[in-house]
Amino acid sequence: WRHVVGSTSITEYLRFPTTKSEGQKGVANPTPPSYPVPLHFPPTVFRQANLDSFTNIVGRIRERVLQMDEKPFCVELYGGVGTIALNLSDAVSHIVSSDENPNNLKCFQDSVKQLPAEIQPLLDYKQKNAADMVTSESDLFQKCDLL
Repeated sequence: WRHVVGSTSITEYLRFPTTKSEGQKGVANPTPPSYPVPLHFPPTVFRQANLDSFTNIVGRIRERVLQMDEKPFCVELYGGVGTIALNLSDAVSHIVSSDENPNNLKCFQDSVKQLPAEIQPLLDYKQKNAADMVTSESDLFQKCDLL
């Protein structure tokens, strides 16, 4: 891939429903973050083919995390550009996302820079595959509440 002109990535946002969908059993209706969560996708990273359907998955995760008694410390494996982690950023005490694709880190960092200043320190990223995370980051797994 060679960048010739224009933006180096597209920026998208998950759009959570604003009202409970009548008659649509199983559709997530979480309280969305109170701020926009940009997701950066250059051609060198994976993007869900159906972002609307994936939004429902992320919404279900948000619903569950928001029901927890305390904000959890989370570790995410196979995090990609951080779609799930970034959309949980207001609901966790800390989250560490990881993925082995070296192009994902910049996407994650670019998104974090656009989040509120008080949220930014809660988000970390490790450029490692899942096996390396498990073997080299055991301290994270000792203190994590949610994997």
